[in-house]
Amino acid sequence: MNKLLKIFAIIILSSAVTQAQYGWQWANPSPTGNNISGIQFVNNNTGFGVSYCDLVKTTNAGLNWSLIYTNKNVNINSSYFINSQTGFAVGLQGTILKTTNGGNIWSTQYNGWENNTLFFASALSGWFTSFNGSTATILATTNGGVNWFAQFSNNSYYFSMDFISTLTGWASGYSIVRTTNGGTNWITIPKPTGEFWNVDFLSRDTGWIVGTSGSIYKTINGGQNWIAQSSGTVDLLIDINMLSLEEGYVTSKSWVNIKNYRRGFKLDLKNKRYDLSYKFSFFISPSTGFAASSINTILKTTDNGELWTQYLQSPYNNFNSVDFYNKVTGWICGDGGFIQNTTNSGLNWSIKNSTTVNNLYSISIASPSSIWMSGDLGTIIHSSNNGKSEFNFFVNELTGFAAGGAPFQQPIFVQEKQLIMKTTNGGINWVSVLDINDYELSKIQFVSELTGWAINSRLGRKFIKTTNGGISWANIDIPLGIYSFHFLNMDTGVICGEMGAVYKTTNGGTIWIQQPTGTFRDLNSIFLTSDKNGYTAGAIGTLLTTSSGGNSPYILNSRQLIEGFYDTNLNQMTGDSVSIYLRNPTAPYQVIDSSVKMIGSTGDGRFTFLNANNSVPYIISAKHRNSIETWSSNIITFAGNSGSYDFTISSAQAYGYNMKLVGTKWTFYSGDVNQDGTVDASDQSEVDNDVTNSVSGYVQTDLTGDDFVDGSDLSIVENNAAASVSVITP
Repeated sequence: MNKLLKIFAIIILSSAVTQAQYGWQWANPSPTGNNISGIQFVNNNTGFGVSYCDLVKTTNAGLNWSLIYTNKNVNINSSYFINSQTGFAVGLQGTILKTTNGGNIWSTQYNGWENNTLFFASALSGWFTSFNGSTATILATTNGGVNWFAQFSNNSYYFSMDFISTLTGWASGYSIVRTTNGGTNWITIPKPTGEFWNVDFLSRDTGWIVGTSGSIYKTINGGQNWIAQSSGTVDLLIDINMLSLEEGYVTSKSWVNIKNYRRGFKLDLKNKRYDLSYKFSFFISPSTGFAASSINTILKTTDNGELWTQYLQSPYNNFNSVDFYNKVTGWICGDGGFIQNTTNSGLNWSIKNSTTVNNLYSISIASPSSIWMSGDLGTIIHSSNNGKSEFNFFVNELTGFAAGGAPFQQPIFVQEKQLIMKTTNGGINWVSVLDINDYELSKIQFVSELTGWAINSRLGRKFIKTTNGGISWANIDIPLGIYSFHFLNMDTGVICGEMGAVYKTTNGGTIWIQQPTGTFRDLNSIFLTSDKNGYTAGAIGTLLTTSSGGNSPYILNSRQLIEGFYDTNLNQMTGDSVSIYLRNPTAPYQVIDSSVKMIGSTGDGRFTFLNANNSVPYIISAKHRNSIETWSSNIITFAGNSGSYDFTISSAQAYGYNMKLVGTKWTFYSGDVNQDGTVDASDQSEVDNDVTNSVSGYVQTDLTGDDFVDGSDLSIVENNAAASVSVITP
């Protein structure tokens, strides 16, 4: 029986979401460098993977993978696809995601708990487990995830679920529970000693569990009794995928697969990976399967697991410096003299010949034809093959600065001297600017001949600044262990360091704002090509890029309905675009930011803003192409970069109660065709003319969204003109 991998979930609030490129995105490895924690195939070609805060997809049997969802504020634990179009994903922060078009658009729901594992037995019937710190709960849906309800709670914790029908299923973890009536009742059944990370049943009687200390157990009576089976290892067993009574695969921390061929399970000695921690395996046929690892590797076999091919593999070189000459051309250097170059904005990288095997830590581009790199043991290499640099110690083509010190091999009692050197002839000659004992400088950059910054590693990687050409330095307080920095000018700069941390300042370093990166890998270098575009590089080949200045969006989940577009019989709206303006809540109500999104049949839209802040009060105004602009009556704030507002529940949601009741929903008034803030004779005249001329298509005078201008549109504008409907503002 084909099995789909398991996931976690639950919900409360819903909105449509498409993925825009905000904040920091993976450039290498692509599409993600995060750990792969689960894979699932719905047919021979289409598969999906979970990778920390990302979801990836393949449509060519694993050869290539693309990013279909990313949110650095959400840790996704698992995903489950019913078919190639409809799928779910769940994770921490109470997140439940759903797509009905293969991952192009996702809706979001929340329950506030830690959602762990999910399983669908049909297109309508599904379950997931959730944990709130002390209580595990199993929730169910009978309408394809539209609504979820609790079925069972205890003080256990569940890692895995498996159903053989819409009635019979199991959950395993700290305990094992079983249902035979779709979850109406869950019964705890006996289990062996240990924690069991995965459960897999072929029938109501025959199944297996795997878990700690290499344990594999089989039952032939639905879990009432368990028979121990040897795995040949004491590793934690994470996943089991049984294809038949006689053939199956188990994945452990160190082993790609442990095979079962009639006579019991046996270690696959050829495919042990001591450097990888494998998470899940998934077989689409007895011969073809995939395994996912914790360091961004997917392996594929087409011969029953005899040989495995690596896909989506992360390079292991540590990147220490990245620099770009412009938005297109850039360089990376790293351990072992590693050098790469891109000429297409980081889409592809080519390895360059290096004249050293020493670690390289710094790049500087004096000009497009003059590239310098420096590293261990006084290594300085130069190329005239074009480029530009991250360690931008050149102020212009002639003037530059460099920092360094005595070799590490010196006797411990010899006080280490640090130098700051300066050149005014493009590096032909260097003179000493500063010769001191109290610094250990590992990075330096000047934006003018007087103003520069450096990292002093002697006392915990201090960040220091000079305004007199390096003669004296002052400490700058920063919130992390810094590895690198880059300034565009006197005010705008970024720093990076431990555990994927990136911070940005726009006031010369007085205030630093953290930017989510979606990785916990150390970042060793960072470079901005403009106030919007930049790169940061680090451990295990990590390279991230941004086109938004590193800023993550603030998401407003807003629900609004348009009078003429809303059908009370179907309780849905014809989709159209709506603009939301984020405003200061006090006069003159300045616009802080704006966002335009397509809203769907429910009226939900997920509006993104870059110029907002958490815990700051705002009001909003909403505009539609032929409706009255409507202002919110209540304050909106963002928490965790997220906020919500629903205009449809009450007229009091609009300032001045300026909405119309259609059925049981409050809607924006339609009819402001010329967008002058009033529905009047001029709007009525435009609609009347188009009715007379039988105009059709996507036009301003179509007030019902049916692509025809007719009597129904004229009726709306006549009624609202007679009522003198107009914008009401604070």
